[in-house]
Amino acid sequence: GGLEDKDGNLSSWVEIYNPSEERIDLQGMHATNDPDNLTKYTFPKLFVNPSSYRLLYLSGKDFFSLFNVEVHANFKVSDSENYFALVDIDGTTIIDAFETIEQRAGNSYGRLPGDEESLALFNTPTPLATNKDPSLASLPIRSSL
Repeated sequence: GGLEDKDGNLSSWVEIYNPSEERIDLQGMHATNDPDNLTKYTFPKLFVNPSSYRLLYLSGKDFFSLFNVEVHANFKVSDSENYFALVDIDGTTIIDAFETIEQRAGNSYGRLPGDEESLALFNTPTPLATNKDPSLASLPIRSSL
């Protein structure tokens, strides 16, 4: 499974949610699938509006479209690379990390709405929207925070 990109390819993806009342700029922050290389991918100028989501495709394409409608990291997440972290501009402060990402076709994996401490599989992926319809019992977050 995955989300279809502009090229018609299915890619893993991650949502970045801004719960604040201020617009944030991810430019200079990093994402990685390697806990030993926290600056593997550096975000271009990319805003996340208040109470909004942005998608980052984990396709390995290292591409961003005009106006950053579609942003692709330079790495993939797979069964053998099951780590994702969002890292602050300093390249060392981990903002959020998933040490285990459940990947199952047709499902998504994320936080339970209203519960920032639990992760679950969801029957229906909801890119750019609140997670809903959990399919399995929640799992504790394993984060470096």
